[in-house]
Amino acid sequence: MSSTTHSINTAPALPRRATPPTPFSQREVEVLRLVMADCCNQEIADKLFLSVRTVESHRRALLQKAGTKTLVGLVVQAVRERWLALT
Repeated sequence: MSSTTHSINTAPALPRRATPPTPFSQREVEVLRLVMADCCNQEIADKLFLSVRTVESHRRALLQKAGTKTLVGLVVQAVRERWLALT
């Protein structure tokens, strides 16, 4: 019998960015914080005194700037890259 040693090839961890590739505006950061707090568009609009359509626009801009396809992907990336801390 021969013994086989398996090794896992892991790439070195990339350094974490303190900011996204394209900086978010202050309002986008506020929207992202509320998304991370599990607020829906209407709740975000009410808290920030915006229309729901404006909130939707901020969410689209966040996805585009972060290069993500979904809000879940955006939040995961924001936490992983330490753009925002979980509160």
